[in-house]
Amino acid sequence: MVSTYRTILLCAVVGLGFAARAATFKSPLLDHHGWRQAATASIARNFYRERFNPLYPQVDQRGADDIGFVETGFELLAFCVAAISMLVGEFYIETGRLLNSLLFIGSALLLYQFVRLRNGPAVAVVSVCAYALGFPLSLYIDRSFMNEALLIFLTFAALRAAQLYLRDNRRHDLATVFLATTLIGVIKLPWLIVWAPLLGLLLEKHGRRALTRWEPYVLAGVNLAFVWLWYSHAMALGSATGLSFGMTDKLFDVQLVASWGFPLRLVRRLARDVLGPVGIVALCVGLAAAYRHRRWCETLGIAGFGAYLLLVAKGNDVHDYYQLPIVPIAAVLVGQGVVHALDALTRRKLIVTDGAQLRVLAMVVGLMVFSTWARSVSAHSWYEVDWRKVHLCETADSLLSTNDRLLFVGYNNPDLLFCMDKKGWLLPEHLSDAQHITEAWIAGATVAVIPASYDSADVTEQIRASGTVLVSNDAFRVYRLQPFRK
Repeated sequence: MVSTYRTILLCAVVGLGFAARAATFKSPLLDHHGWRQAATASIARNFYRERFNPLYPQVDQRGADDIGFVETGFELLAFCVAAISMLVGEFYIETGRLLNSLLFIGSALLLYQFVRLRNGPAVAVVSVCAYALGFPLSLYIDRSFMNEALLIFLTFAALRAAQLYLRDNRRHDLATVFLATTLIGVIKLPWLIVWAPLLGLLLEKHGRRALTRWEPYVLAGVNLAFVWLWYSHAMALGSATGLSFGMTDKLFDVQLVASWGFPLRLVRRLARDVLGPVGIVALCVGLAAAYRHRRWCETLGIAGFGAYLLLVAKGNDVHDYYQLPIVPIAAVLVGQGVVHALDALTRRKLIVTDGAQLRVLAMVVGLMVFSTWARSVSAHSWYEVDWRKVHLCETADSLLSTNDRLLFVGYNNPDLLFCMDKKGWLLPEHLSDAQHITEAWIAGATVAVIPASYDSADVTEQIRASGTVLVSNDAFRVYRLQPFRK
């Protein structure tokens, strides 16, 4: 009977977690990290429309060129969305959001199975509750058109397969570990910090003899071989077009790491956005218990995350979603921390009945859910959409022709280029000068878009003299450019 109730509770929690993510699946890609979502979505759409080959990702910010090959990680999510679009006969951004929401279900079930075998079903349910409804940023990102939900799923798959391999010594479990970690490496290399908790599992099983076993060395060799193959290919694509998402510009920086602001920003972000206040306290309690009981998987997992924060310091400083690699291990530790704290209170007679323990547990989980809700609806909510951009995208069909090439001046975000379904140029402010604008105009730019906040009088006057106004509001000015004449 207890098992039945636990199964019902697990299904309810996973169902609520899925519903909370899928509820906003129709939202346009103009919310938090819209630039990154639009870039991934544009690659998916171009797989569908232009070249259905995962080895050749293309973006829209390609100027007048017919091809837009870009240097990036392996865009598996984008290719899967394109494959689904092939089956249904049309590309929808909702496909990407729903696919990631469905990946959450797989991640939650893998988490439950992993923790149940390590710490029992009660801790497993609490871990799933924390992951499903207690981590604010994860709840948001799991429905975004980004790779992070897939990376979290692959991390859980690697941990669960390694756990089963060490228990049952089955080859297909080891093959799953190799496949999952290889995909992690080619999609986003820094997420290979999953090696740390995997090594922890091996140490728990074999002790120091783990360091003499062949598995970790062959695993690292296979992972790195495929990483080298992919990124060599990606660099060749970027060299051919000059397009890149930046592969080495977010790494270690001595001055940044040595500053006081860097760790304070990370701690504040982890406590407020990534894990929530209750989650980070529970994680610390769980980590202390894991270290005391020599649970090297969780201990090395956190150590690996700490090393990652330093190695990819620039990325972690700028982007909140760079801290998401902590989520898989954090979910395990939060469940362990909450139950460990309850057991400690029970031993000290502060909680004397099972009913009281359940009420305290419900209160703790409720506080996690409340903090997630509060962060999600707070000022500057991640879900907010700039409806001025939405209006501009909705009117694009009536303003633009199929063959128009757009020139964005002082605007380096591909979100409008994607939602207006056009190709063109993105000129950041430091490149928005007369020379670069003229070069794009000569190359075939037919429409210029300038943010209203862009305050270069010379550039604005050049665009005014070169075209006529199509739209002008408090957000953007859109000009139809005349054909270039020398």
